[in-house]
Amino acid sequence: MIPIYICSASEHSGKGMVTIGLGLKMQTQGLKVGYIKPFAKSIDTYTQSIKEVLDLKESLDDICPVILTHDLFVQAMTGEIQTVDKKISSAFKKIAKGKDVVLIGGAGHLTDGSMLAISGNRLAKLFKAKVLLVERYKDSSTIDSIIFAKDYFGNSLKGVVFNFVTREGIDYVKNIAPFLKSKGIDVFGVFPEEPLLNSISVEEAKDALNGDIICGKEKTGGLIEHLSIGAMDVDSAMRYFRKTPNKAVITGAHRTDIQLAALETSTRCLILTGGQMPNNIIIGKAEMAGVPIMIARDDTLTTIEKIERAIAMLHLSGKNKIEKAREMFEQRFVYELFMRKLTRDKI
Repeated sequence: MIPIYICSASEHSGKGMVTIGLGLKMQTQGLKVGYIKPFAKSIDTYTQSIKEVLDLKESLDDICPVILTHDLFVQAMTGEIQTVDKKISSAFKKIAKGKDVVLIGGAGHLTDGSMLAISGNRLAKLFKAKVLLVERYKDSSTIDSIIFAKDYFGNSLKGVVFNFVTREGIDYVKNIAPFLKSKGIDVFGVFPEEPLLNSISVEEAKDALNGDIICGKEKTGGLIEHLSIGAMDVDSAMRYFRKTPNKAVITGAHRTDIQLAALETSTRCLILTGGQMPNNIIIGKAEMAGVPIMIARDDTLTTIEKIERAIAMLHLSGKNKIEKAREMFEQRFVYELFMRKLTRDKI
């Protein structure tokens, strides 16, 4: 049995997408795959999605054995807790029974869990796992994080996947691979930004904002792939709106000109900030165009921050998202190299 610890040096790197892609690929190769998320703040939607997509039979209590509650935090602070690693090890034995591979979901950051003695490094050692790093490429600091991870995990780190790379940055990131190779770090994949995988439904956006849909409620299942801020002049807005499909336009209720421009283009939703209602003309045109209007109580900046946070936390759900993740993995992950690195040493 091969344990694979999938982790990152920063939050929201796309570990869930890589876990699902790798798990599905291994299953098509005839491998029996298990999954465990040793600890989390809650049974998150990523964990539920991975269980469903990989058709895992184990209970969520075994898949995620430790929940970081306030009581657990207090016990750690007072030195009263001593059995977290034992609970995780017990769950791991159940998950691993009869499996060829167990994928282990890392926390948001490598140091998470340190106060409970279950940081990334300790978990990798506990499971004697091979380590796969998943990083959202930003700038040279990302490379620093990868080099640090190599020092942190040592030879257990087999390589890295770059995620959410801008289309224009793909070639640049690929050129980094020889440098990392010289440090003993293989690059197993470079995944570009994919609007569908970063999308959020109108309904999910409403929940994130605690907003109200005042028309177009039958269209709230539509996926928002881009966010546009309606703070520009109407001519500039129209040019931008025309080349940005499947978007939500976020603006104030007083910007009737921006709202009309948005309704003439491919818009999934109008989000009006400040808790104010639009005029009846806008409501009528939105109903004719089949575009929901959402009223958000926060200001524009806060509204954007909340939606971006919700997108970062969203799980992979829906047939289209899963198929896109599978397609990207097939095209861009060097599976044969990865498996050679895994099986080179016996565990």
